[in-house]
Amino acid sequence: MNPVTYKKLTHAMESKVTDRFSSGRERSTWIQHRGVKLLRLTIPKVHPNDIPGGTLKSIKEDLELGDADFIDLCNCPFTRQDFERHLDAILLSRRRPPLPAPVSGFVIQDDARLPYDAYELNRLRFAWAMDGASYKTIKVFLQSNPERQWAPVARGLTEDEARDEAALAYLEALAAEDPAN
Repeated sequence: MNPVTYKKLTHAMESKVTDRFSSGRERSTWIQHRGVKLLRLTIPKVHPNDIPGGTLKSIKEDLELGDADFIDLCNCPFTRQDFERHLDAILLSRRRPPLPAPVSGFVIQDDARLPYDAYELNRLRFAWAMDGASYKTIKVFLQSNPERQWAPVARGLTEDEARDEAALAYLEALAAEDPAN
């Protein structure tokens, strides 16, 4: 692994990963994403210009990044949005708590009934549906008339992207309801 200076490492962690570190001999934090604690990150304070390779390897493993992505994170091509997509992938791969079985329904769009699949949480469904040639993610509010009470979230997605967006929105809402977080 190429040497990374302490200054580059701390700048990358503070600007792209999280802005909440504890102070003290070792700077540490829990990285939360969409209301879920995902990763524990510790950066030891070192005075030399270069950080030992073992320390870099440990930080890279804490962040669950590959060698190339870690170097890119420290040297700038890897942005905060890239890191958030990486956290989305970690969250979906862990699926804690597990996603429920999808449910189906319809909403009214223009003058047509649009079928969807969704994850349901209380009085809300996080759904994905065809939108012309691509997919979209929507929130369906299960109130007096759920076919007419919905809001678009994202458009122009593949089916997998739309399903993942719906799953992430479901997990975020579930974490918001959990008093343990």
